Amino acid sequence: MRDKMDATRSVMIIDEDPSFRAELAAMVKPANWEAVAASGYGVEAASLAEEKRPQLVLTAVQAPESRAIRTIRSIRAVLPDTPVIAYSEITEMAVVRQLLQAGVRDFLPLPLHDDDLLDAMTAPWPR
Repeated sequence: MRDKMDATRSVMIIDEDPSFRAELAAMVKPANWEAVAASGYGVEAASLAEEKRPQLVLTAVQAPESRAIRTIRSIRAVLPDTPVIAYSEITEMAVVRQLLQAGVRDFLPLPLHDDDLLDAMTAPWPR
């Protein structure tokens, strides 16, 4: 029987760039994370999150930031206990604050580094 730490965990990746979604999926796979869903922003993302019920959501934040923030709020509405981690080249404190208010658990600046991403994904989070 596999140890619980070795169990595959599920992640949804939201990014407008399909090639970056694939790159992220490949980046997290060695750490036993499986990308069970991937999409761009909007209603599709929230519907897919509700259908697939991932254990974690990774989302890009690209200008205009309001699209990502609306998507995060929609996902938090259907999956209130699922942690969301945002990543972006946009690092202004006002934007990061809006993301935290929308329900993001952590924020990572681009470029993403494997260790930082995996640390954020496996850190304990309050319920």
